[in-house]
Amino acid sequence: ALLTGMSACTNDEPVVPEEGGNVTFSVNLPAGIETRSYSDGLTATKLHYYVYDEDNGSANIEALNGEADFDTNRTAKVSLNLASGKSYSIVFWADAPGNSYYTYTASSKELKVNYSGNAQDESRDAFYVYEPTFKVTGAISKDIILRRPFAQINVGTTDWESATAAGISLTETSMTVTGVANKINLGTGDVEGNEEVTFTSAAMPATPDETFPYAAANVERYMAMNYVLVGKDKSTVDVKMNTNANPAIDEMVFSQVPVQRNYRTNIYGALLTNPAVYNVIINQEYEGNLDGAIVKKNADGTFTCLVPELPAGVTAAGLQGKGGVYVKADGTTEIFEATGAAVNTAMQNASEIFLAPNVTIPVRSHQLEVPEAGIIVHGNGATISGGEQDFSIQKAYTAGSTVNLTIENLNGVKVWGASSTANTINITMKNCSLKGNGPKDSSLSLVMNRGGDTNAVTNITLDGCHMEKAQVGLHTIYGGKTVVKNCTFKDVVVPINIAKKWSTQNAIVEVANCIFDNCGIANTATDNSAYEYAAPIRIVDNGGPANSIDLTVSKCTFMNTQSDWDILLMDYRADKTWSPVKYTINNCNPAAPKVKATAE
Repeated sequence: ALLTGMSACTNDEPVVPEEGGNVTFSVNLPAGIETRSYSDGLTATKLHYYVYDEDNGSANIEALNGEADFDTNRTAKVSLNLASGKSYSIVFWADAPGNSYYTYTASSKELKVNYSGNAQDESRDAFYVYEPTFKVTGAISKDIILRRPFAQINVGTTDWESATAAGISLTETSMTVTGVANKINLGTGDVEGNEEVTFTSAAMPATPDETFPYAAANVERYMAMNYVLVGKDKSTVDVKMNTNANPAIDEMVFSQVPVQRNYRTNIYGALLTNPAVYNVIINQEYEGNLDGAIVKKNADGTFTCLVPELPAGVTAAGLQGKGGVYVKADGTTEIFEATGAAVNTAMQNASEIFLAPNVTIPVRSHQLEVPEAGIIVHGNGATISGGEQDFSIQKAYTAGSTVNLTIENLNGVKVWGASSTANTINITMKNCSLKGNGPKDSSLSLVMNRGGDTNAVTNITLDGCHMEKAQVGLHTIYGGKTVVKNCTFKDVVVPINIAKKWSTQNAIVEVANCIFDNCGIANTATDNSAYEYAAPIRIVDNGGPANSIDLTVSKCTFMNTQSDWDILLMDYRADKTWSPVKYTINNCNPAAPKVKATAE
């Protein structure tokens, strides 16, 4: 293997301590992001692990270091017999066997990056995680997910067709990036170095095999892709790109480009005909897209705003101590206070409101009434707290109307209720978070949609959201389309609970790129009423007819599921009737999640 310090990684039998504890790690690569080769993680097939004796200094390497291969489910098993009563930490690192890009010094936990080589080289893709100090008191079994230490920089052009029609031809690109790190401590995550690195000219990403990773960019041709080592927080780098174009095209220069670990930075524009005008969009590649404001996802799943989205002429400094701002009909802005009443008034007077960056606003239950005209809420990393702190849709909207509710980058958010008339409600939540107080906490849900007119329709999209420690994440009884993607649910009894009630309605449910960690509840937990229907994904058709619900689950990870199944598609409770659900499952981890769809 490529890493130095691998002399301890031999095929010799490991040292087995006396009175040891069996410690087993199930080490998982993230579920595949796309059906393309870039960033699908498949080049990183070799796992290296380093066990540190923390009782005798973190530089003291145990003789239990080694390697493991990932299976077809992107999982590698590591079983160790560690001394009971002692404390250890472990570094896990995964990469492509045989490449020369990374060198690891086990004693210092320092990994060096060698940037020499071609652009567009997917074999640079790599992952790591640090398992901090733990004490062995008996058998331990734990699932962990590796993450990338890199930012990915992508360049695409929107004028490929017009450029080729004008006689411009090119097949290769090179990239120079200034301001990147070349060392990372895998124990602390800290980086060092401030280099200018050049990835030498190589063939552009193959088309149609590769898809530019920012769909809204209208990119006609994916031109360059490279990984660079960066820090935990957002920083900027300068990027230059050259081509082998004929006739020649000047070097393209992109200044002060934002980058962040485990994020993609996407640069695009009419680069072949007007390279001075370009766009830069940064989105979190593996846990959720970041649109509008630039926010970072914290370790606890909440979002902090780095660059807010605000109306023209309004600054974050001007909103200090306030709740937010909206634009009035005459084009002027109105700043409102940080109270639930003030937010509600703003919602009734505008179609779009902007909360102050990272402010906390106390709200009582059902105080935020969603107007029939609809509302877009730019959270900018704000937190709402108090009662059930919900956006209420429990009212008599005009029959046949459509109500649109969009909430972005907001912590502590819940949407509650259902229309008492036959109308359509569209709910979109992006990069929102919610934390409860434990598995019996039924007061908080990202969406709780029930109790209204039987002919109402609700369409729900959750994108990049995070939820912890509650009974139900999303619940609806209505037909419509529900999309849950790039979300994480941790310690939630029933993260997705869809129970269609009426035979006159159909439902489409799509769950993609989500992580369900320690979700469900044991069927012996009779102190929690949810034990009768708990599962990470519960889709039940109580209205019929058969196959009127179409479920697709793709690229999802199920970890430490507490119930007997990962996906429940039937209702076995007394006095309940149910019809079969049409379902498709693909590219998940594990590859075959536990599904219960029949009574036997």
